[in-house]
Amino acid sequence: MKRRTFVRLVGASALGLPFVYGHLGSAGGKRRAGPAPNRQPQPLTLKFSPDEAALLAVLSRRAKSVNLLGGAVLAKAAGAELPYVNLLVDSAQFAQVKRDLFAFGVSPVATVEMPSCFIRFMYRGQPYSVLNLDREEFACQNVLGQQLELMPLAHNFLVYSIGEQRVLDPYGALQSRTARPDGFRSRLVEPPRSCVAGLEVCLAVAFDQALLGIAAPAGHEDFERQVLGAGAGQEPQAGAVFQRVVDYFPDLVELRGWDFARRYLVSPLCLSAAGAGPGVDLRRVEAAIRAVPGPATELSGAHLLAALHQEMCRVEKTPALAGGLADYLAARKLPLRRKDLLAEMLGEERAAV
Repeated sequence: MKRRTFVRLVGASALGLPFVYGHLGSAGGKRRAGPAPNRQPQPLTLKFSPDEAALLAVLSRRAKSVNLLGGAVLAKAAGAELPYVNLLVDSAQFAQVKRDLFAFGVSPVATVEMPSCFIRFMYRGQPYSVLNLDREEFACQNVLGQQLELMPLAHNFLVYSIGEQRVLDPYGALQSRTARPDGFRSRLVEPPRSCVAGLEVCLAVAFDQALLGIAAPAGHEDFERQVLGAGAGQEPQAGAVFQRVVDYFPDLVELRGWDFARRYLVSPLCLSAAGAGPGVDLRRVEAAIRAVPGPATELSGAHLLAALHQEMCRVEKTPALAGGLADYLAARKLPLRRKDLLAEMLGEERAAV
């Protein structure tokens, strides 16, 4: 698997990883009342591929528990193959666990922005993300109503103990089924509290549909229409929405296609955010992408970033944008999440000039 594919899969899944939001991201905010979670484990037997089972055995040697997290539990329960694997381990010897994994033959992926309790790697073409944390501590924090800003989709809170064959399902994700006997549907546990959070929910649902086969929540079309049809307001909220455009819309193009991503790009929410934030017109970005030769099915995240970069260079009224997208991000000390697209982005921009 190419590095871009890894970044796209694991990067997109980050919106559905509670530990990325809670333990590795910025929390902030006051504790609030949330829906009461069910803390009673339930029996559940999931089947793993021979490659997955071999790797899980390596992790189990030096860990008190190894647990599968989030939407991957639903995907496994539905009998689907996992495009990525997110795991929680509880080990006092995590440094040795890493050495065991390298000796086993995994290919590490750099995570310099992450603490030492978190690793990512490839094994037999499958991306893995592993967090080392006490399971009880994780379970206590992995609920809504804490100070952590967690994605309020029920399946994101699933914790499946591989050794015990039991699952913690605090918000009833396993009871949210489709008409198909083996199908599952996302369930929004509580409404988002801002337009930024609403957009993140829409993106997470879109990615989980494409990657894990989890159907959208009941009434999601109306919810999506309401979120995308609202204005972003002023800074800092407008800038936060625009940052999601830069971070995750390339994934949207690659996972859901240009026609789907276009609806998001030229929605009132994103148009107003780009106007009030960096002061760019996303309708011009959309027109530039439409002008790319070839079928829409061949459009990539690099085309989107190149068109956005070119439009930001064009905006003369804002000196901070003179160097385009890179200067905008640097001025705000924000990383370019899809660094794997940078060379191609600049190449696409030069080709358009």
